[in-house]
Amino acid sequence: MEIYNSEQEQVEALKAWWEKNGRDTLIGLAVVLASVFGYQQWDGHRKGVAEAASIHYQKLVEMMPGDPVAASEAGQSLIANYPDSSYAVMASMALAKLAVEGGDLDAAAAHLRSAMEKSDQPEIAALARLRLARVEFAQGKLDQALATVNGGENGGAVDALRGDILLAQGKVDAARAAYTAAVAGLSETPNKRELVQTKLDDLAKQAPTTNSVETGAE
Repeated sequence: MEIYNSEQEQVEALKAWWEKNGRDTLIGLAVVLASVFGYQQWDGHRKGVAEAASIHYQKLVEMMPGDPVAASEAGQSLIANYPDSSYAVMASMALAKLAVEGGDLDAAAAHLRSAMEKSDQPEIAALARLRLARVEFAQGKLDQALATVNGGENGGAVDALRGDILLAQGKVDAARAAYTAAVAGLSETPNKRELVQTKLDDLAKQAPTTNSVETGAE
């Protein structure tokens, strides 16, 4: 750093620096201030949108038990008006539930697929995937359901559903392996574990097969 020998030299040096850099400094300061105020404005808008979406979602949840038609309309409105919010994903999950209860499995699958693809929360995406696979299984789309299950993370509930699908496909050995993994994965949910164990015990009464094509299909 340069050391100045006198006060006058410092003054002259500051004048020279300001003439050279002052305009750029003011512009930089203006940009910084604009960024700060712009961020505050954006952040306030974002919070306002999130709050409004939250209120809409709460109304949707309250409507679901007694007025599924109004709840469905509220869910569609939420998704249309707040498509990028996490509440839009939750609304899709809620609409899927309503669709299943109404017997419209195609609509349920569409809502769940949307939730799975748009969610930025791994837990919600995984739950949507599991429910989508269950809907596809109920539709008799066994290959598609298995592909959906295999496209996500493993876990007790996932392995249990995989076992159901494989068993429906006649792949007994593969189903037995899936149920075995499910029993281990459901150690903290005794009721579900017991149900899968019953299925596994039933398979134990059947003679194991050694169809290489069957086990390789996984």
